[in-house]
Amino acid sequence: MKTKIFAVVAAIASITFSGPVSAQANEQDAAFLNFVNDHLVRSSNPFRNSILDAGKINDGVIVCRSLDGGDSVTSFVNGWTGALMEQFTEELERTQAVQYTGAIIAGAVHVYCPEYVPSLNEFLRQY
Repeated sequence: MKTKIFAVVAAIASITFSGPVSAQANEQDAAFLNFVNDHLVRSSNPFRNSILDAGKINDGVIVCRSLDGGDSVTSFVNGWTGALMEQFTEELERTQAVQYTGAIIAGAVHVYCPEYVPSLNEFLRQY
């Protein structure tokens, strides 16, 4: 499990982000999708096409709602990673799911709930 958490950390950390995104609601969704899909294309991740944009947006909203509800970035990553390990059995699928998770978390925090960027950065510094 700890190995997969490191993989999520690596996935989040590998995503370069040029700065905060300020956008209106529809533009915000577009910025989030561009962020996530760009990362998934760069990593040749099939989740880019197999998960509908509405699902990606929903996952991003879940990240922010969880953080707003009091979850720490660490507890959220641990919970999501644990669920992924139960859902996927093949190592390649797990790696792709972890990359997807990293893209969703980083994109959500930077686009939908930038107030958690310091928490995300603190999480990344732990690893």
